[in-house]
Amino acid sequence: MSLLKAHHFRPSLTEEVRNPSLAVSSPPEQLTRTVDTNVQNRVLTKSAVDALNLGPPMDIQNAASLLGCSSWTVRQKLIPRGLPYFQASGAGKRIFYRDQVIRWIEAQQKRRSFTV
Repeated sequence: MSLLKAHHFRPSLTEEVRNPSLAVSSPPEQLTRTVDTNVQNRVLTKSAVDALNLGPPMDIQNAASLLGCSSWTVRQKLIPRGLPYFQASGAGKRIFYRDQVIRWIEAQQKRRSFTV
């Protein structure tokens, strides 16, 4: 007996369209309502909302363009000052998130207005 014959595979989408009895059924309505209600009643903290609103990812060139400087300035001057980025490994590409960078700029501007 072949290995392929021993496994049961899900029918293709075209077979489900031709034969509705093969389609996977959706979850019961009661379960769906419970999940929706639980999500609506959840209260998120400001930090949780900020984490959800990172914005679209950018590479270092796009981040530099947003900041109005060169990628060298981003690497050498702004990252050491705390510009937020994500890097999966030591040699990995740095990923910046647009809205997170904008919030960092706003925080820097507020900090400077109080120190002057």
